[in-house]
Amino acid sequence: MIRWSRGNLAADSYQEIDHANDAAPADAGEFARDVDRLATWRPNVVFYTPSYRLLVMSGKPNTEQAEVSRPRFVSLVCARLQYRWLESRDIVRDAIRDLFGNRRLEREQLVSDIVVACRAGKLRDPRRLKSLIGRHKVIRSLFRDRKRLTLPAELVPKQGDARPYRWPVPPIATEDELAQYLKLPSTSILDWLILPHRRRRTNVDHYLRRASRKRDGTIRWIEQPRFVLCNVQQRIARQIVSNIPLHECAHGFRSGHGIATCARPHIGKDVVLRIDLRDFFGSITFLRIRTLFAVAGYPDAIANRLAWLCTSPPLSDIGCSESRLPQGAPTSPSLANAVAFKLDRRLSGLASSLNVTYTRYADDLIFSGNDHFEGRTQRFVTSAAAIAMEEGFDVNFRKTRVMRRGQQQRVLGLTINQRLNTPRVEYETLRATLYNCARFGPDSQNHQRHPNFRESLRGRISHVASIHAKRGEKLMQLFRAIEWPK
Repeated sequence: MIRWSRGNLAADSYQEIDHANDAAPADAGEFARDVDRLATWRPNVVFYTPSYRLLVMSGKPNTEQAEVSRPRFVSLVCARLQYRWLESRDIVRDAIRDLFGNRRLEREQLVSDIVVACRAGKLRDPRRLKSLIGRHKVIRSLFRDRKRLTLPAELVPKQGDARPYRWPVPPIATEDELAQYLKLPSTSILDWLILPHRRRRTNVDHYLRRASRKRDGTIRWIEQPRFVLCNVQQRIARQIVSNIPLHECAHGFRSGHGIATCARPHIGKDVVLRIDLRDFFGSITFLRIRTLFAVAGYPDAIANRLAWLCTSPPLSDIGCSESRLPQGAPTSPSLANAVAFKLDRRLSGLASSLNVTYTRYADDLIFSGNDHFEGRTQRFVTSAAAIAMEEGFDVNFRKTRVMRRGQQQRVLGLTINQRLNTPRVEYETLRATLYNCARFGPDSQNHQRHPNFRESLRGRISHVASIHAKRGEKLMQLFRAIEWPK
């Protein structure tokens, strides 16, 4: 039995009768008259009745009423619009339809202004949405001659009701429970860990920072959490963030996924498009992490503390003016994937509309298609970049690459022209290194003075073996012939 209803209908005031298995109406006209009769009796209920399935009312409708003040009404509207796509008029209209009842003109005016403000990029901060609604002339007109507005009681949740948990995350309601769950001796240790976020001038710093120069000459800051915070972040990553669902197109930093699974769907395609996101971790701010934990179901106080524990505080020395995901923390990869869920969903929908394959590994967006995709790559890049910007990310256009069948198609350090393989230049360089190590000794080839050169070579061989087993076996034979100093 399928039933869709909208309105203030008490849970115990209806019965469902399946006319497909009972006495079905003689024709569609008779069925339509039945629906019209019920809709007249209860006009604010919308029926969706495939296969002559009919919702028959019994008893009396719910007539309980509740009075709400202007701030409470604004909070109800914001709660309906939270975590929704506000650029769609239909989505916004459906979300607040019940709260406005038959005030259609006022509702449409508010819907129009919300959509316009969202498309102009003015509602990225949820606090701006609440400010827009609270000061809107429609809201002011509703409360001009009254202090309270009457609404059906079922539309007004009781104050203090717990927020439902959206995913199978562990329930945590208080600071004491959070400290106990993170295995901290007391809440004072928790306050000490988040102190740099709450106090700008402090000598407490829970991160070790080092600069790494990129290929283009810019600086990348690696922020490694110290021992206590690192243990807390590992626990959050294993027991909380791991329960947040990720999009199937995301392959980075996930168990059972990797560069091979990300690149394999693009093998043998006529055109491969690679788009890079600039400052992927740094663009994910505290507010987005806090919203993610709030969506998961945690109270605001707990969501704030979890977000503070997973982000690094503002630091003017490295040019960061707000809290953001640190590159080097154990929670950052999984949180970045979770925050990018909507980005993956929208890009996957864009790719599917053109019969294009899409996967993502961290900040690398990979698309591939056949002949029909070749003439549309420029417009596709523009559309994908617009979606990324709307989702709070920035595209590095200098790293955008369009690779066709007649040239080497390389993504994530792998070639995908006809089959998945490591680049031949890298394979031959590694083979020559192993040969020279066996002939002249490993010290002669450790040009960068790697402290653990043996394990470094073993890791590079394992990477090749995971992609090409035969090449990996040949390299392993050369590795076994090396005489390592004792």
